[in-house]
Amino acid sequence: MSVQEKNESIPQPSSTSRLWAFLNSSFGLFVLSSVVLSFMTWAYTEVSHSIEQRKVTTESITKLKTEMSYRIRLINDYFESECSEDSILTERGKKTFEDIRSIYRAEPTYQSIFPENKQKDLHILLWELAALLDGDEQKAFFVSFGSILNFNAYLNRLNEQTAADGSFYGKPVDFKKEVAELKSKFSAATRPIANELPGVVTSTTLI
Repeated sequence: MSVQEKNESIPQPSSTSRLWAFLNSSFGLFVLSSVVLSFMTWAYTEVSHSIEQRKVTTESITKLKTEMSYRIRLINDYFESECSEDSILTERGKKTFEDIRSIYRAEPTYQSIFPENKQKDLHILLWELAALLDGDEQKAFFVSFGSILNFNAYLNRLNEQTAADGSFYGKPVDFKKEVAELKSKFSAATRPIANELPGVVTSTTLI
């Protein structure tokens, strides 16, 4: 039998056997440990980053909800205390609308809870919060956002026209009627999200 015939008769190692032989070699163990170590390092970094991002998002949501709750409570309390009697409304006049807008915008008279929210309109806070949420909760905040813009637009028109000539669309301002309209619009805007905010009560009793 020739040498070639003898070599051909010797069983050749399978691919699996060669792989195991490589992995059991010093170089194979080095490569394997390097790959595993690199993967574990990458996985740890990704998980840590994800956890940190969730923590930041959760903190942002909590702060925005707290700020919004505070602002909404202030406006509701203002309606109940400063707008409860016709005589008070008549005496305060256009300052009523100015005060409501100051709370809505967190102007100097009504400071925000968190510095980063200073002089941010309520609808800006609402939009920022909605962007961090998802599912039905996000939908509720976007619905509220559309309604709160209507409230803000109406309030701005009252402020501008009342300040300019003491009228609203050319007619003397009926403070009782306009405050009632503002309360109605504000209640409608905040009702969809009242259950999502700590300490907020929004109901038809405020209208």
